Amino acid sequence: MKYFFNRLYRLLFCRGGFGVHSPFVFDLITNVIEETTPFYCYDLLRAKRSQLKHDGRKLLLKEHDCRLLMRLANRFHASRILAYADHSGEVSLYTTAHSSTAQCDVSQNPDKGACYDILYIDFKSFNVNTFESLLRHVDKNSLLIIDGIKSSPDHKLAWQKVCRHPLPTVKIDLYTLGLVFFDTQLPNLTRKGVVL
Repeated sequence: MKYFFNRLYRLLFCRGGFGVHSPFVFDLITNVIEETTPFYCYDLLRAKRSQLKHDGRKLLLKEHDCRLLMRLANRFHASRILAYADHSGEVSLYTTAHSSTAQCDVSQNPDKGACYDILYIDFKSFNVNTFESLLRHVDKNSLLIIDGIKSSPDHKLAWQKVCRHPLPTVKIDLYTLGLVFFDTQLPNLTRKGVVL
């Protein structure tokens, strides 16, 4: 019941970037997160996703979350992506769809010293220790995507600790996904209540 009222509140009052004063976050919300225009590759990706399901893989993400991953990778021109435990292959498929040169490493032990444009943590692997271990692989242009930030009380607590950590500058709560940016030129803010 609480989930229903939370979703209803977000649908009624948290759409379209209203109340956002950061130009970067406003642009991200209006042109990437809430983008409704179909991309050229959605049909192809849907067919490949169906093939993954047909091959017996359990798909963990909803299709609109996968599409958001593709739009984020496209928006930030991601060429090096780290999927920390991508069991089904969905993250690799969608984050590399925007460019033929994009590479997605699926690993829980990334190369030492390697920096990534996008880092993705699934809800099964998300905790504060994982977050802190991945900080060695970010730079000011990196985006960390955390799945399942509200899926359990432990994950909610871990998300709150991520938001209080001094290194990330912009944190966006999409209820199911959390977006974390590290650009020091951006103002330090946590944006809650953005609806997909």
